[in-house]
Amino acid sequence: MSDSQFTKIWAWGAFLIGAMFFALPLIGMTEFSMRMRRGEYSFDAYVKVFADPRFHG
Repeated sequence: MSDSQFTKIWAWGAFLIGAMFFALPLIGMTEFSMRMRRGEYSFDAYVKVFADPRFHG
């Protein structure tokens, strides 16, 4: 394996680790916030937040 191929592999590896570092928490947050009802996904949590008069300040 040449030096440039080795560098490309490390660059792609670093990119994938960085992308996962940002994407996985966003996916987890979205999944958690959409499970206000047990066992099903809904936008109930978002509806509740946007309906709160304190949210609109």
